[in-house]
Amino acid sequence: MPIPELSNILLQEFVNFKVSQLHNNPVIIDGEDFSGYFYEHLKLPTKYGGEYLSYIVQIKQFLNEIKQCKIYPSFLFGSDCERVGFQLSSQLQAMESRIKLLSSSSNTQKKNASPMPYHIFLQSMLTDVLSDMEIKFLKSPYPRIRSCVSLATYLHHPIIASSPEYFLIGTHQMSSETSPCFIPLSLMKFQCLEFKESCYCESIDAESQSIQTPCRFLTVHEFIPQPSSVHPKCRPLIGLLLGTDSMPQTKLPNYLYLIINSIEKKSYKFRRFLTLVSWFSQFGTDSQTPIDEILKCYSSKERGKLLKMLTESLAGYFPDLYLGQKLSVSLHQETPVSTGNQLNSPIFVYSPQEANSTTQTVLWQRRLSDLLKGQSTIILGSMDFTQRWSTNLSQLYFKHKLAPFILTPIYCQGGVVLPLLIENPNIELSAYEISLPLRWMHYRLFCGIEHNLSQKQKLIGLNPYILEYHRVGGTLTTYQIQVDPLILNQHEDTTDGMLSSIVGFSFSNFNIERKWLVSLALTLAFWFHATAKNKINSVDDLLNSPIVLATVAIAVTNYFNVMESDEKTVEHYGVLIKFLQKKLSDRISSSSSLSVDSSIVHHFTSIHTVYNYLRSLTYLIDELLPSDRKSNCLSFLPSWIFFPSGHLFHSLAIDIESLKPDDRYRLTLRYWLPRLYRIPKLNAEFAMKLQKLAEIYEHVIGIASEMIRLPVSAPNIVYQKVPTTIPVIDLLKNEMPSNAPSSVRTTNTEKSLQDKSEVIKRSHSSINIKSDAPLSKPKQSLNALPIRHYSEKALVTSKKQSRKLPYHLRSTGYAARLRARLEETE
Repeated sequence: MPIPELSNILLQEFVNFKVSQLHNNPVIIDGEDFSGYFYEHLKLPTKYGGEYLSYIVQIKQFLNEIKQCKIYPSFLFGSDCERVGFQLSSQLQAMESRIKLLSSSSNTQKKNASPMPYHIFLQSMLTDVLSDMEIKFLKSPYPRIRSCVSLATYLHHPIIASSPEYFLIGTHQMSSETSPCFIPLSLMKFQCLEFKESCYCESIDAESQSIQTPCRFLTVHEFIPQPSSVHPKCRPLIGLLLGTDSMPQTKLPNYLYLIINSIEKKSYKFRRFLTLVSWFSQFGTDSQTPIDEILKCYSSKERGKLLKMLTESLAGYFPDLYLGQKLSVSLHQETPVSTGNQLNSPIFVYSPQEANSTTQTVLWQRRLSDLLKGQSTIILGSMDFTQRWSTNLSQLYFKHKLAPFILTPIYCQGGVVLPLLIENPNIELSAYEISLPLRWMHYRLFCGIEHNLSQKQKLIGLNPYILEYHRVGGTLTTYQIQVDPLILNQHEDTTDGMLSSIVGFSFSNFNIERKWLVSLALTLAFWFHATAKNKINSVDDLLNSPIVLATVAIAVTNYFNVMESDEKTVEHYGVLIKFLQKKLSDRISSSSSLSVDSSIVHHFTSIHTVYNYLRSLTYLIDELLPSDRKSNCLSFLPSWIFFPSGHLFHSLAIDIESLKPDDRYRLTLRYWLPRLYRIPKLNAEFAMKLQKLAEIYEHVIGIASEMIRLPVSAPNIVYQKVPTTIPVIDLLKNEMPSNAPSSVRTTNTEKSLQDKSEVIKRSHSSINIKSDAPLSKPKQSLNALPIRHYSEKALVTSKKQSRKLPYHLRSTGYAARLRARLEETE
C-alpha cells in the first residue's frame, strides 16, 4: 500500500533517525524493495531493456561486503495475491496513465526509460544469486510487508527495506526492546568500513588457535519512532488517512480542512500530514474517537464499507507472532523447538462480500477495535493458498521458482495488472501476448491442482474467466481468458510432452549433454514463430534474423565469459559497446540514428519474458510428475547469463542488421563471436575454447531452425480482448472502483470546497511524488505541533465569520490564531 511522499516528509527530520554501525547481526531484508532499489541506486540504464550482468556483479559484491561485517541476511518476498480497498482501481489508473504518457511522448528514449523491469526479471535474478551464495530467502504466501514485520518481530531482527509503510509499523503489542527497528535503504551506505576502535571478533583457525581480526561494519540510520507525540497504534491510521492505493481519498472532518488550508508554502500531502499528526496527538491512546469523527463524514450506507477497508488495510501494519513463527520455520526449514513455543493459530478471514448490513458494520467495528488494542485473533484479508499443497509444490513456491504474478489472477479477486515492460508502444503484439500460452498452461495446472484437492473455493480469481490487464498498442486492455482445469496423468504425461503441446514444437529428439542449449533454442523458436506469424518480424528466415543471431551470439559467449570472471566481462562488454557505437556513428553521420531503436528493445524484452515463463512452467510440471516423467531435454540457467546487457544486444543487433541478409550468419560467427568472447591470452587452450564456442553457436541455431521447420499443433486458447473500463471511486457503487477523482464532496459548504480545491490545486502543482529529494526542513520538529482538541462545536463562530470574509484573509478569529500557532513551528 504505497503512501506517496511519506518518505520525503519523515526523512527530513533528523531526530527520527539514529546513526548505527551494523555489525555481527542477523537482519531481515525486503527482497522486492532491495531488488528494485539496488538497480536504481546503481544508476544502471533501463532504456535498452536492462543491464543485468552489471546488476548481478554489484549484488554479489554487496553480499560479500556484508559477509565481512558478519551480517547475516534473510531475504523475504511476499505474495501478490491480496488486494484490499481500491487497490485494483489504483493499479489500473496508474497503468493507464503511464501508457498514455509513453504513447504521447515523441522522444524514443523517454518511452523506454520510464518503466522499470523490477518484478518480472530482477527478483528472479536476485534469488538465483542468493541460491548460488547459499543465503537464506523465502517467498511468503502472505503480503510482503506484513510478512517482513511479523518475521522480524518474532526473531527480533532489524528490517532493511525502502517502502514508506515500514515507518508506520504497529509495535504497540510488544516492548521497544523486542520490536523490530526499520533501516531505510536510502540511508544506508553499501560499503563496509573497518572499526577504528578496538572491536575484534574472536575466531578459531584450523589449529584451534584463538586469533583476532579487525571488525567491519555498515553505516546505517535506524528509524526511531519513540519521540512521536502520536501513540504507536495510531501511526498506521495517519498513513492511511494521508492517502494510499487502498484508500486514496478518505474524507476528514470539515474543520480539519480549514487547518490544512491555513498552512502555507507546503505541498498538500505535507499539510495534511501536519494536521493529522496534530489532531491525533491530542487523543493519546484513544484511537476510537478520531475514527468516530471520520465515520460521521460518511452516510450510514458507506460506513460499513469504510470500516471494512480501514480494518483490512490496517491489518497489514501489525505484526502477528504466529505468522512470524510459521515463516521462520519455512525459512530455516526446521520445526519449533518445543510444544511450549507453539503459538495459537489465528483464524484467516477472507471477506469478499460488501459490509452493507448493520450487523456487518458492527462486526467490522469490533474487528477494528480488537486490532488497534492488539487483541485480534484473526488475520484479515488473507488466504493461505498453499494449504494442502504437496511439500514439493510448496517448496517450489517458497524458493521463488514460479514466475512473478503467475498466481495473482487465480487466487486474487479482480485479476492481475501486469507491470509495464520496456517495449515499443507502437507494436501491438506485446511481450505478454506472445507469452500468453505459457501463462495459460500455468493457470490450467493450478486450477487442476485445486480441483484434485477439493479446494475449488480457493480459486476466487475465476469469475468465471481469468482476468489480465496489459498494454495493447497504446491502450490498456482486459484479457478475459477461458481456463479449464488440467489434471496431469501420473503414468502417461511427461514434462517434455506437455511442453511440446503448448509451445507447438517437438524437442524430445534433442537429448544432449548441454540441455540449456535446447532451452535457449526453444525460447527463440517460440518467439520467432509468434512474431513471424503476426507479421511483426519481416525477416522470415531465422538464419538471417539479427535479433536471433545477436541473442545466440551473446548468450553462448557470455556463458563462457562469466566462468572466468563476472567483473572483467562487464568491462569487456563496455569496451565492445563503445566500439559498436563508434562504428555506427562513423557509418551514419546523422545523430538521430544513434538514438534507441525501441523495436529492438521490444524484441529483447519479449524473448527474455518468454524464457522466464518457459522456465517457470518447466519447474512446475516437473514438480507435479514423478521423477521418471520429468524433463530429459531442458535445463535453465539464470537469465542474466543469456541476457547480460540490453545495451550490448541493442548495439550488436543494429550492426548485424546493417549487413546483407546472406552475410549475417557467417559474419556473426566469424567476426563477432571472437570479439564477444573475452580471451585473456592468445594460446592453444583458448583457441580450442573459441572453436568449441563456435560449434555451440551453430548447434543452437541448427536446433531452433529444425524446430521451426517441423512444428506440431498447438492448442487454441479461447480469450477475449476488451478495453479496460475504470469506474470512479465511490463507496456506494457495487462495481469495481478506480483511482479517478471522487465526485463526492469533502465539505458541506460550497464556498469552503472551492477555497480548498484551489489551495490543493496550487499545492499539487509543486509536488514531485517520485522525487527522492526531501522538502525543506522546518525550524521545529513535527512532533512539537500544538496539541488542541478541535470539535464541530468550536467551529460555529468560524463558520459564521466565513460568510463575511474568507478565512485566509482574516487577521483575527479561530482559524487565524490556529494558523499562527502552526506557522510558529515552521
